[in-house]
Amino acid sequence: MRLVTTILAALSMLLFIGVLFFYVRSYSYYEGNVHYSGGGQARATLTVKGQRGEGDIAGRITGLLSHRGAFTYASIAVPTEEPAWQSWSHPIDQPLKPGAMSLMFPAIGSGFGYGKGEAHVADKDLAWELPYWNVTIPYWLPTILLAIGPWRWFSNYRLALQREKEGKCVRCGKDLRGVTGKCPKCGEPVPDPD
Repeated sequence: MRLVTTILAALSMLLFIGVLFFYVRSYSYYEGNVHYSGGGQARATLTVKGQRGEGDIAGRITGLLSHRGAFTYASIAVPTEEPAWQSWSHPIDQPLKPGAMSLMFPAIGSGFGYGKGEAHVADKDLAWELPYWNVTIPYWLPTILLAIGPWRWFSNYRLALQREKEGKCVRCGKDLRGVTGKCPKCGEPVPDPD
């Protein structure tokens, strides 16, 4: 059982380090990993030279976005087909590139949230109002949750070392001076005195 706990604590620690890395990085870079898929219908509004019209759109871009201390899972209806998968890591202080990057930017939330709305995308004489939805989680939440496992493992490890040093059972803390075999309280094997 201790081996399983140690492996889970180590895995949690690796994930903690990864999430912490992206948390810090999110303040310098706007990152995304999105996928285009056809199918499904969404109602969108198009304005061309002042003339407004509505129509159905059959495409959608869905994916994970990271920006300013939060990550967002978002989906936005799109009028054109994009490459199947697209990823980017773009400095925050530079203008966004056209395509999926600029289309997905309005769908980014901050803090906790679930939302939907319309992204307004303008290009020369065209202006699209594209429906989207998003779910946003601040990075601090998984960072704290992933730190709990390694912290508990380290605390239990220190406690077991302290108990062993004091001649107590490493599992339950019962005084084992003069006891051989197993702990009478919890059954933990008693190490032989050297």
